[in-house]
Amino acid sequence: MEPATILKGFSIIVCCYNSSHVIEETLRHLAGLSQPAGYPLELVLVNNRSTDNTVALAIRMWERMGSPFVMRVIEEERPGLSFARDCGIKASFYDYLLFCDDDNRLNGDYLSVAAPVLESRPDIGVLGGFGTPDYESLPPYWPVDFYIYGSGPQAEESGQITYVHGAGIIVRREAFRRLEQAKFRFLLTDRKGDSLSSGGDYELCYAITLAGYIIWYEKRLTFRHLISADRVTREYCWKFIRESAPAIDVLDVYRYFLSHHGSLHLGFYLKQLKLIVYHGYKLYRSFVVRMQYKADPQIVFLEDFHMRFHKARIKCISISFFNYSRWSRPISSFKERLTETVPEEPFGKK
Repeated sequence: MEPATILKGFSIIVCCYNSSHVIEETLRHLAGLSQPAGYPLELVLVNNRSTDNTVALAIRMWERMGSPFVMRVIEEERPGLSFARDCGIKASFYDYLLFCDDDNRLNGDYLSVAAPVLESRPDIGVLGGFGTPDYESLPPYWPVDFYIYGSGPQAEESGQITYVHGAGIIVRREAFRRLEQAKFRFLLTDRKGDSLSSGGDYELCYAITLAGYIIWYEKRLTFRHLISADRVTREYCWKFIRESAPAIDVLDVYRYFLSHHGSLHLGFYLKQLKLIVYHGYKLYRSFVVRMQYKADPQIVFLEDFHMRFHKARIKCISISFFNYSRWSRPISSFKERLTETVPEEPFGKK
């Protein structure tokens, strides 16, 4: 249950599933964060059904570093990153909720950069930054600018955008409270155990946008994102496509509700048909490029990835075409509940 009194400060929420191989370095960087004046900190470690020694290792590591600020361990039995984050939010005490993935290494000035941005723009519901991929190793065929890990620039300049990657995001608690008041429930579980299902971070951004807040990218907010060697393989990429592509169908419905009023109508279904044609064309183009540059291993790998992705999207849209209402109904109901719970003074203004 969420605390009755919310205090000014940062709650750093780290969700773990068998994180013993990465958690020490993550905690070391958290311990080295500069603390902005007037902003107390806490660390909420959410153990999402780990079967290794993640928790014991984290506690021992934190104590060894002198417990720079309070750390609490919370258990979440429901598998899935979205559930773990929700659990972390409800167990935390402060205004700003920083979701640090277990393989993120935040720069020391992370909070010092974030605090004035959030204070100057009370309409920011979610703040995201620039994650630099930190590869353990790179196969020779791997394209340098191949970002599928929530890394890289999210816009040319700092400012309002549609969504931000979940790694390193900071959520304003007041925005999340708006979702709770409207009985928001995630349709996507995001990462779940060893599954690569995804999209929960984008769903959170869309829901908070529906609640009247904006999503902000701040390029000065930087961190390194460890990419382990087992994630830099063809097999991982094919699994990522297979298990994450279906989430786009749900996100398509959110995007529609952000730009239209009411339930889905003919225009939405026509757009999905156009998407099938679009992905079919892109599939053909990737095949042509692959054949033209079949002697270049980087291009072959990249176009193989594109071909598999476009095939997966055509399949997902075709399967979901007559079932979009199962997602539109809860989103439509959520949107209606938001209008019934409009705060008298938005964005915390008194």
